[in-house]
Amino acid sequence: MRIALTSLQADSRILGMPNNNGGGMSGAPRDEVSRSVLREAIVLAHTVPGAVLRLVTHRGEVTVGRGPDHDLSPCDLRQAYLVGTAPGRRDCFPVVREVELGGAVRELGGGLYEAWAPDLASVQRWFVTSLFPGDIVELARHVRDGVEQTFGWDEDGDLPVESVRADVATDTALGLSSVRLDVGDDDPEGHLDEVSRRFLERCMAEELVQSVASEQIPRFS
Repeated sequence: MRIALTSLQADSRILGMPNNNGGGMSGAPRDEVSRSVLREAIVLAHTVPGAVLRLVTHRGEVTVGRGPDHDLSPCDLRQAYLVGTAPGRRDCFPVVREVELGGAVRELGGGLYEAWAPDLASVQRWFVTSLFPGDIVELARHVRDGVEQTFGWDEDGDLPVESVRADVATDTALGLSSVRLDVGDDDPEGHLDEVSRRFLERCMAEELVQSVASEQIPRFS
């Protein structure tokens, strides 16, 4: 069997390059949702079809989705977050105590999410990373090569070369990219999980490497 990610490409929604800030809030109250968690949830709600986000505050709940019964649309929430980060503007997000992503999205743990295509024809895996799109593409090649070396492939083609597809959509303002992976109708879902988790692990490792490399190391005289 052969697993390939050669169809990985940047989505047309990319507006530019993301930054690599972690988004976490040092010194934030313990019951306040971290900014990195909040930004990831906003990105997923904005890019995954059918996603519904529930925000819990001390005053009640706010549901975010694309239906008429939802309090806010994903676009409204994203804009509100960006406005709140501008100097001199009111930031209302410290009141958020809990974030829950649902609807068409199911959390699998470790930063990986499951969703189905809008036509229910194929299952998808999603995750979010702060890496640049070019770095994501390069890691996809390493993941493809690593999976092929681990499993090998046979002439019968248990898993077609283009069976695992990946797409990247970058939100420049939030500094994050969402990655979607899916497979063809005749491919076993287990291979999708294997590739997705390896891909996510490589991205998380690279994020850590870049974070450490960007830190200023003090010089001692």
